Amino acid sequence: MICQIYQGIIKAIDARDKDKFLNIIHHHSQDISKYMKKALRTFRNMEQYIVNSFDYEYSNGITEGMNNLIKQIKHTACGYRKFKHLKARVMLIKGLLNPIKAQ
Repeated sequence: MICQIYQGIIKAIDARDKDKFLNIIHHHSQDISKYMKKALRTFRNMEQYIVNSFDYEYSNGITEGMNNLIKQIKHTACGYRKFKHLKARVMLIKGLLNPIKAQ
């Protein structure tokens, strides 16, 4: 039973089928584990935001990826004295700056 709920949620998300997802999280049997009950309760609490993700194509994934990259660069370098050095490093890694062509 738990596998059917789990697989149903995954398939609904992959197919962007909002009605199937809502049906799964609202109509489930009582013979499931407490962990699955907690997961479904979390889905119901966040229902508004999850439904929005089905309706809209917007995502902040690109921004979060860039933030993660900057944090990794700062961690690896143990800090930069000047912001322009950090900015140049980020642009070099992302391929937005080519010092050979800039000359």
